Amino acid sequence: MVNFFVAVVVVVVTGGNPYSRLMALQRMGIVDNYERIRDFSVAVIGVVAGLLVQNTLKFLLQFGHVSPYLGYNSLKDYFPTMEMRPNPQCSNAACLERQKEYLLEKPAGDAAIRAKMEAEALLVPEGPLHADNEWDISVVDDSEPEKTDATSSDEFQKPPAAEPATTSFDDIEELRKQLDALNAD
Repeated sequence: MVNFFVAVVVVVVTGGNPYSRLMALQRMGIVDNYERIRDFSVAVIGVVAGLLVQNTLKFLLQFGHVSPYLGYNSLKDYFPTMEMRPNPQCSNAACLERQKEYLLEKPAGDAAIRAKMEAEALLVPEGPLHADNEWDISVVDDSEPEKTDATSSDEFQKPPAAEPATTSFDDIEELRKQLDALNAD
């Protein structure tokens, strides 16, 4: 598995033709089967692209919860939701500086988000969404099912009884003669 990640990192970092990079890794003895690695990398990239598209559509369509952590746990079949946070014991001074800046700006950002949500809640109209109803769509109370005389697609509908075939032996002989006459020509 480590070889797979080495190959993917080399391909991503160096760019160029991925096949030549994988073949070079195979000649060095790092990679045994570069075709298998190519298939794995295509699958991994496809899954990551799908997750990114899902989160992007949630954000753009304002539908569902946009997750700050993008992942999938296939063993438990769920999408974990957690927030990735920086390490407070980071050894990088610039990292610690950005963390302090974030902590100072966070309350103002949270207040702005809360104010925006409250403003949107006040702007929601309570009347009908559309004044004109061009397709005659209506909302009906479904507590009591409406009785109709229409047939249901769930019910088995019997085909009409077919009339019994009444072919006589004479009719078959006549048809046979007609067929022989056609074949004779």
